[in-house]
Amino acid sequence: MEDLKHTEPIANGDGRHYILPSRPSFDDYQGITDDHDGEDIELRDILAALKRRWKTLLTVSAVTFVGAAAIYLGLPPVYIRSFSMAVEPLDRLTGQDSGTSILNTIPGGLIPGGALPGGVANDYSSLITVLQSELVLNPIVQVAQAQDPDFDYERLLESLSITQAGGAKILDVSFRAQNPDLVQLVVAELQAAYLDYSTETQQMGLIRRLNDLDVQVEVQRQVVSTTQTALAQFQSENQILDLRAAGEALELRRNTVLLEQQNARITLEATLETYNNLRNQLGLQPAEAVFVANLSESPVYQSLLAQYRSLESEIAIESARFRADTPVIQALQDKQAQLLPLLEAEIERNLGNAVTATGSITPQTLSYQGSIGRDLAKELVASVNQIQVLQVQDQSLSQLYNALSNQLGSLVNLGSDFREIERNLTLAEASLQRLLAAQQELKLQLEAETNPWVIVSGYDLTTPLEPESRLLRSLVLGFVASSVLGLGVVFLLEMMDQSYHDANSASKETQLPVLALIPWGRPLVAPAQLPQRSLVAAQGQSFVRSTDRPGVQQPLSADQPGFSSEQSQFESAFQALEANLHLLSSNSSPPVLLVSSSASGEGKTTVACHLALASARANRKALLIDCDLENPQVAQYFGIPYPAHSPQLPIPGSAALPTVTPLTKDGRVDLLHFPASQFISPIDLLTNPQFDLLPKKYRDEYDLIILDSSGSLNTADTKLISQHVDAVLLVLRLEETDKSVVNGAIRDFRMVCQVPILGLIANGIKLR
Repeated sequence: MEDLKHTEPIANGDGRHYILPSRPSFDDYQGITDDHDGEDIELRDILAALKRRWKTLLTVSAVTFVGAAAIYLGLPPVYIRSFSMAVEPLDRLTGQDSGTSILNTIPGGLIPGGALPGGVANDYSSLITVLQSELVLNPIVQVAQAQDPDFDYERLLESLSITQAGGAKILDVSFRAQNPDLVQLVVAELQAAYLDYSTETQQMGLIRRLNDLDVQVEVQRQVVSTTQTALAQFQSENQILDLRAAGEALELRRNTVLLEQQNARITLEATLETYNNLRNQLGLQPAEAVFVANLSESPVYQSLLAQYRSLESEIAIESARFRADTPVIQALQDKQAQLLPLLEAEIERNLGNAVTATGSITPQTLSYQGSIGRDLAKELVASVNQIQVLQVQDQSLSQLYNALSNQLGSLVNLGSDFREIERNLTLAEASLQRLLAAQQELKLQLEAETNPWVIVSGYDLTTPLEPESRLLRSLVLGFVASSVLGLGVVFLLEMMDQSYHDANSASKETQLPVLALIPWGRPLVAPAQLPQRSLVAAQGQSFVRSTDRPGVQQPLSADQPGFSSEQSQFESAFQALEANLHLLSSNSSPPVLLVSSSASGEGKTTVACHLALASARANRKALLIDCDLENPQVAQYFGIPYPAHSPQLPIPGSAALPTVTPLTKDGRVDLLHFPASQFISPIDLLTNPQFDLLPKKYRDEYDLIILDSSGSLNTADTKLISQHVDAVLLVLRLEETDKSVVNGAIRDFRMVCQVPILGLIANGIKLR
């Protein structure tokens, strides 16, 4: 309808406002479904469910609590004994553990497997698993079987509890059973077994660490031995014991050789100078000087030479008196000539044939056979010999210097290898010393230290056992079980319940605004048919109550007994609904509304009637049209009998319009209804062209026209009627209406009909 296409905020009596949608098209509803299963459950939904079903929760919880407590209290008595055990040495528990042990200085930290039981106990879950293993508990089972043959490892493990005491390094051990003697025996065996286990574990750990250390010591010794062998081989190959000392010795030796070489060269230069001087003085070659020196040492040669020189002197003297050809001179010369072969023979005997053959002996040579000549010749020969010696010495010193320089260079190249081997040897020996010290300390620790676990509480097993108190446990167990079961039943009922519990959830799932919240109170019934045939006055009365006469009710006014705040809220809800509808159509022609529901029994007829009465109380005229042709209820609701036949009612082929029946004495509420006997079927009436004239004819005479439809929104009657109205009001009853039925009805209605559903009227709101 044109006057309802705009949207206005309206109130529904509870203080909230909603926006009324304009008439949608068919495509606007193609994607609407009723699938809301994926919505998250909020805390308020849970609280609302508990509030609605608190009786169920209380009943189920109470029954479960009593039953669980009774069953638990009826069980045989159970005896329990427990003790606490410190799994760290006392010095560690008091924080006095020393961290200066040589074991902590071993490279890589502690030796593998070297953590004491206190250290292993840092992983308490693993320790507890070991303490509950068959390896530890089987000896206890064998002892306990002597008292209880049926006792086995599974029963012991089931009755044994080992937990860590908070964050402390203490384990709480408890054992429970129905036999007190068995409890005493098992707990005593547990204490002894766990203490023995701690001692054995420490010893095993120390022995394992010592074995590991022994292996490492042997390995390190092999490393030291290998390094020493490599160093010895290096020294042997290079003939070096100490690289630094060898280098210093070579350097010193080279410097000494260099100094000797310099001194030798100085001596050589001086000797050469002497040689040159002697040679110049003698005028002899070195070989001649050697010959002269050698002959000067021969006595025969010297005797012959003396005779030769004597004759030479006589010849010189006689030459002064005689001429050379005189017999005297000739005789002396002959004697001298005879001595010369003897001299040559003596020379040949002393010096060899090579000298005489070469002619090295000359008179000039023989002239140096004096003492001075001989001394000079000896000095010349000595200088020659010294020069040769010095030259050889200089050459040898040069070769030695070069050799020493080469050795020193090679020694520098060998230094890096030598230092690396020496450094490796030092490190290996230091590691070996640390390992030996750790080995010695571990041996002392194995001999002297034993830190078994300590029973810090529950060690007195002579105290009598008392049955375990079950009162508190039974109360707690009963409370937990009853709460869980009660909540489970409540949530199961909620999951099975498909009805709406509040208007907000209905509006959220249907995507329709809530126009009115109709409260639930006393059994309010229809307005009565008074003897004067005057119904509820527009100003004073709209609520009614049952009377003793079947089918007849009595009006209830605010000043009469029985009128309560619930009834006042009931009336106020309809007045607010009527006011909102009036404001919505204040600038247009009177609206024609269809009141329907998703199923029968939702209260649509009650809503239609009280909406008309609320309009009358507001001094506006309302027309009620009962379109439920198969089961009309409006007339019966007001106590009016159905007419057998009315010629005013339209029949097929008739153009006459029916007259209306007034429901109130002031004429502000009228009723138009159709006897079913006048038509072949409801479809015939609703498809009759005359039916379409009814809303048009009365639109100008009334301020509000309300059509009460049949039981469901998706019946053919309702869909046909919707073609003649401006909007539809959908009534649903909280706590009863099925969600799937409502959503399906709305979806199907929107797919077929173009008339808008103005909103929801939530019926059955429970008052606080």
